[in-house]
Amino acid sequence: LALRRQVLVRVTGQMLGKRLARWRFLALVLRRVIERALTQLGALCFAIFQGAVGQAKARVVLFSDDVETRAAVRRAVGRRASKDTGLIEWLEVATAEAMFAAIAQGGYDLLVLDGETAKVGSFGLAREIKDTYFDAPPILLLVARPEDAWIAAWSQAEGIVPSPFRPAEPARSVPALLREHAKA
Repeated sequence: LALRRQVLVRVTGQMLGKRLARWRFLALVLRRVIERALTQLGALCFAIFQGAVGQAKARVVLFSDDVETRAAVRRAVGRRASKDTGLIEWLEVATAEAMFAAIAQGGYDLLVLDGETAKVGSFGLAREIKDTYFDAPPILLLVARPEDAWIAAWSQAEGIVPSPFRPAEPARSVPALLREHAKA
């Protein structure tokens, strides 16, 4: 009986030793797989970060005499319009003179004009920009009603967003116009 116990303990110990060896081997393999995956993930994150840092900024002029409208557009679009466009550098202007000075300086990728601006009509302003500057950036007009689309077409604006707008509308229009401008 004592001999049986010794044999049983020895066999059981050997079996446990083999199981432990298997578990240690599996843990080692799993550790290597996780290390490799983390290395690849780190390289991917670094590449994405480098792409975001290396990508040129999209410069946008936002013209409206209403601070609330400017803030709403900026909130709707965000810091980056889409994955394939750069971070947006906003220039907010409240007067037509400041907007013309910015356009004359050059380097802007998009103009967002509020059609409800007092004193100066953005529709006529858009038409004047297109007639004056042959290399004018695309124009997105914020209009009071969808029925104003015909006036936006007359003003040669490339896009319109009816106001009050849902946040998804400028978030769709701005990256589309930035992509179009980048192709040109």
